Parts: sequence; structure tokens; C-alpha cells
Amino acid sequence: MEIISTIGSGYKTKPSIIKKLRINSVIFERYISNLVKKGIVEQRESRYFELTEKGLTLLIKIKKMYEISHSINFLEQEVRRYLEMRNSEELEVPNRPTQ
Repeated sequence: MEIISTIGSGYKTKPSIIKKLRINSVIFERYISNLVKKGIVEQRESRYFELTEKGLTLLIKIKKMYEISHSINFLEQEVRRYLEMRNSEELEVPNRPTQ
């Protein structure tokens, strides 16, 4: 997933991708060969990597899933805050007027 995103954001050569992701060349070769076999990435002029149409579609879907995940996390945090606030209000004892 990170290789797809990295290529999609403009890093096209093996050294630039490896440097951006901080991975070694063995790991890079393993993943890039799988992506090429699956038609997600294609190698051009034996030096550059580009996303295919299939790769671009996958990248768009990954980005949408990432956005949805962040939205869900945000909503979850807001619900927790609300519940914590309600719980703390319920624990407060109202002041009774003194006579």
C-alpha cells in the first residue's frame, strides 16, 4: 500500500521510493515485482515506475478508505467525550440550599 501511495505521489525511481519509505532494496524488489505481476504498477525504461489504471483506481480506493477510517475515529472520540461529560455531570451532586 505504501509503495502504491509513494509512486502515486510522484516518487518514480527505485532509489527515491526506497529513500522515501526507508526500506531496503530486497523488500522493495519483493513488493514491486508483485505489484507489476498484478498489473498495479508498470516499469518504464527499466528505471521508472508508474501506476497503471488499475493502480490509480486502487490508490483512489485506498485514499477513500483512509478518509473513512479517520472520520470513524473522529466520531468515536467525540462520542467518548460526550459520554465522559455526561458521566461526570451525573456524578455531580447538586447544591442544596442551606436553611
